[in-house]
Amino acid sequence: VLIHGYGHKLGHVPRTDNRHISRLLRQNAPVSCRVSAVHPAAPTWQAVRVEVGLG
Repeated sequence: VLIHGYGHKLGHVPRTDNRHISRLLRQNAPVSCRVSAVHPAAPTWQAVRVEVGLG
């Protein structure tokens, strides 16, 4: 599951963690995503934490 914001690819939710999100997206559910934390010193795959919800 890719995460885009303001026309830019921000990252993705790894396949091991996206089963429910992917299912909701296939069902056209109103899924939202927000950045909840940024850790600039962390490795790139751990630098941004997001929260995904309905609505």
